[in-house]
Amino acid sequence: MNAKDIDYKIILTRETGEKLNISAIVTGLVWEEQPEELAMRATFELSNTKHQNEYMSSILKLLTVITIYANQGDGYTEVFNGIVWDWTYTSSDQKILGIVAYDRLIYLQNSKDNKYFSAGTSTADVIGTICNDWGIPYKYEYDSITHAKLLYQRTTVSDMIIKTLKEAQNKLDIKYVLNFTGGTLNIKKQGQNSEVYMFKADQNAIMTKNRLTLDDLITEVWITGKADDEGRLPIEAKEVGDTSYGTLREMVAKDGDNSLADAQAEAKKLLKERGKPKEYSSIQAVDVPTIRRGDKIKVEAGNLIGYFYVLGISHDATQRTMSMEIERAV
Repeated sequence: MNAKDIDYKIILTRETGEKLNISAIVTGLVWEEQPEELAMRATFELSNTKHQNEYMSSILKLLTVITIYANQGDGYTEVFNGIVWDWTYTSSDQKILGIVAYDRLIYLQNSKDNKYFSAGTSTADVIGTICNDWGIPYKYEYDSITHAKLLYQRTTVSDMIIKTLKEAQNKLDIKYVLNFTGGTLNIKKQGQNSEVYMFKADQNAIMTKNRLTLDDLITEVWITGKADDEGRLPIEAKEVGDTSYGTLREMVAKDGDNSLADAQAEAKKLLKERGKPKEYSSIQAVDVPTIRRGDKIKVEAGNLIGYFYVLGISHDATQRTMSMEIERAV
């Protein structure tokens, strides 16, 4: 699809229910999902013009509902629904309003709570309890594990959700994805989108970037025991990974609180997480407004060939482009 054929529409909904199409006066419209943020964010600017004798600065208030639609040739689809969270008015010759809006998950990012879950609680039950307590409709389509005791104190609600899912992800070796669609928090496996878009050089891929680094790499882990009277630490076990990159050693302690088996499990986890060179990949392409974080895509551009998962994405309605942080699908 040609970028010029994509159409965007931005609607604000007033407290009275009146809907205003402000597309003609909006500039710099961007909406994005970042890897470590639960909520989707939209930013834009607009002129402080009048609507029926009211300035936009009076109409567009904090908590005003903002909805973004995109048309790729088959009708308008909602791609963002949220509320004004940050409002800036610049009084100059141009008189500009700057707006930052988030979907409703912003409340979970900015609210703390205490939660206790006894050993044996499933991942689905933990997430369900948190969402129900906070009045968040949810749909759980990810796998579950049985957790050890979970205690969250003065923790943001979003961190509770993410930490619980990451613990399950580490044991299941299946990555999860979170997004908010149609007023519902969706928890599912990565790459469940039914339509997989392809991005090719000289067609719809504009630029790719690929970086490999040995930073943070480890190739072996030594497990130390209790120090002797002189302070010397005995080596009780070693876990060795791929030493073709040389010796890059990490050390973990076996102390009174954990067994050698626990320390060995921690060492193996470190090698699994950090035992290979880190790869960072990104692509800028013609916008596909419906692509979300967690989607699977195919790339044939630069040195990026194959299937990838979207870790983070930013849609630019002004340029009709998008930038994606991606990782290889394995």
